[in-house]
Amino acid sequence: MQQYKGMLMKEEWILPFKGRNVSTAFNQNFLWKKDNIYIMDNHRAALWCWLEEISVENKYNLFHIDAHYDTRTIENQEWVKNLPDLTKIDLQQYLDIKGDDTGLGKHPAITWDNYLSLFYYLYPDTLDELFTATHLQGTKPDILFEEVKPYFFIENTKEYLSTYSNNKWIINLDLDYFFSKQNDQYELMYSDTFIEGAFQIIKDSLDKGIISVLTICLSPECCGGWEKAESLCSLLTKKLEIDFTLPPNSALLENS
Repeated sequence: MQQYKGMLMKEEWILPFKGRNVSTAFNQNFLWKKDNIYIMDNHRAALWCWLEEISVENKYNLFHIDAHYDTRTIENQEWVKNLPDLTKIDLQQYLDIKGDDTGLGKHPAITWDNYLSLFYYLYPDTLDELFTATHLQGTKPDILFEEVKPYFFIENTKEYLSTYSNNKWIINLDLDYFFSKQNDQYELMYSDTFIEGAFQIIKDSLDKGIISVLTICLSPECCGGWEKAESLCSLLTKKLEIDFTLPPNSALLENS
């Protein structure tokens, strides 16, 4: 374990790595944490991570950095009315919550594109300010939010994180924000300087203690595959001074 800002950081595999499998809307291949930093392949687990680190009795600002809004509507769905207390269940119970039967059977209710809308639906008094930096993909939030444009990202992110410091922050980062699809290939769409600047802002905010929880998602299908997602994640974790690497698939076979 490492020291981080004078604190002993505990790391653990909450969901041990299953391999570089398809993630898409439902499949969770791993969840790893170190202190208040969580890394996953599928963003659907992010809400569970937040509830592990925050108190729903307090107010928080949330910055969602992602190619997609992740706020597909959940209103008028029966499963939402029958949810257990999400603050009192473990990860597997959370992942196993089933949605309404669509005629093709019941699928997991909480997916990669509705967990954020579920958060502000269930805990409207917990979320104070919502900021998003996206590619404008998916259903927009149906609550008040501020969209940060790419060409103002570095400047505005620094400003917002310092100006709205009356509440602590939930930072929700999907690495697919930094990629775009061109001619059927996903490539990084921002310069090294931009990416370095974005990661430095997160590092500085962690050092200042204004982030209650940081969730990082690889979303391999939206980054051009596991290799590209892991490569960018490695740059981020190096900046954050945490030691995180996914094991090779061969190690899974040896331990099976």
